[in-house]
Amino acid sequence: MGQNVRAIQALWGDDQAFASSLLAVLVNKYGTQFFDWEPDTLRAEIRDTWRAKPSESNLNKLWALLTAITTNSFYVSGDVYNHICNGLDGDVSMEMWDPATPEEMAWAVVEVWINDPPDQGSPDYKFSHEVRVLTGAILQQHGFHKAPELLAFAELSQQASPVTDDAELYATFWKNQASLSQTLNDHIRLRFDLLKKQLEGLSSVLGVTFDLEKIRLSLTRDRAAL
Repeated sequence: MGQNVRAIQALWGDDQAFASSLLAVLVNKYGTQFFDWEPDTLRAEIRDTWRAKPSESNLNKLWALLTAITTNSFYVSGDVYNHICNGLDGDVSMEMWDPATPEEMAWAVVEVWINDPPDQGSPDYKFSHEVRVLTGAILQQHGFHKAPELLAFAELSQQASPVTDDAELYATFWKNQASLSQTLNDHIRLRFDLLKKQLEGLSSVLGVTFDLEKIRLSLTRDRAAL
């Protein structure tokens, strides 16, 4: 077994693998023909090609990403949007309703846009009212009163500013909001850098180059999170 095969074999069993990395391996081998394969067919091909058994977590990541880039469900259905956010984080309980976290939602947006870049300008228009309201409700449950930049499409029901004449309370409120957004952005930057490192490792294995700096610039044209 060659070194490159062993590296890919290890990736399939590594729950720290990103959906984008798994997708890159498959596209490099099969093009896009596997987009229409049944799960059992894909498992068999992975087993036969790399003698690997993909973890359920990694298969969920892969199917979540494929659903997002081959249909518009991520943008129009609240249920599908939530499941994709869960799935890209490796959640294996896809049949149960598990509200996504702000971190999961923000990362899902980034990873979907990496693989299916939005058109020039703000892509927020793509998200349906249902998805916008769901995202806003989850953000508010986690203490956000203003949507962070990567989730700017969210619709929050409560007014952003506190009703108070107390300048100190007002300043504290916005300081806390800034801290929540900063913590989220730091998490996304870390995940982006981990993905970049993972893809750089795959470059020599697959014989391709991934220009994530170009992607980072594209994603931050209207967003400052990355």
